Amino acid sequence: MKKLKTISVFSLIISVILTIGGIGIVTYYVDNLFIRGLSVFVLIMSSSFVSTTVRLIFEESKRYKF
Repeated sequence: MKKLKTISVFSLIISVILTIGGIGIVTYYVDNLFIRGLSVFVLIMSSSFVSTTVRLIFEESKRYKF
């Protein structure tokens, strides 16, 4: 379980970095406001799903005392 926690924290860090970079790239290069908003929404939601998954992994690891 310790290895799973390490991988989940690593994936959370990578997800946040890619989300911030992706939002920066989209806002700089995309001119269409609708596509820009949709892309930013998808990036934020994917980062939110990763953070929720990491939170659930940590809750389960506390429950089973791994």
